[in-house]
Amino acid sequence: MAKGLIERGPGIRDGLKALPHSININNVTAALIATVFSLSGPIILLINIANEARLSDQQTVTWLMSIYLISGALMVFLALYYRQPIAIAFSLPGIIVVGNLMKIFSLNQMVGGYVFAGVILLFLGVTGLIKTVVKYLPLPIIMGMIAGALFGYAMGIVTSV
Repeated sequence: MAKGLIERGPGIRDGLKALPHSININNVTAALIATVFSLSGPIILLINIANEARLSDQQTVTWLMSIYLISGALMVFLALYYRQPIAIAFSLPGIIVVGNLMKIFSLNQMVGGYVFAGVILLFLGVTGLIKTVVKYLPLPIIMGMIAGALFGYAMGIVTSV
């Protein structure tokens, strides 16, 4: 499917032409539910992490706005280009890992690492090499990494109850 380095999609023009045919009650309802979920639960965890990392209000608001605006714009662009939903947003396990790392590294170091990781993921995604990585990385290892990231928070819930 891929020609050259970047996987080709139908394109923005085709995506815009197909958009009116994709608007129905099921898709609109799914979009609203996903939006409400992403604006309610994870934002509380992000604010707690920002407070623990002693970020200023301005830094916290900038972080939240960049998460929601940049990832939202990229998701709209990619959905139109490839004519399928492609999630660019953050994940809860990712937030927890970032929260733990913010206790060790400075904000500048975290931003540098985040940008570098983003460049690597972008490269893997646009070249199609991510398929190779996923093919050779067993699912139990991925699930173990996620469980390890969530374990500390789960134990905190148990001890607080």
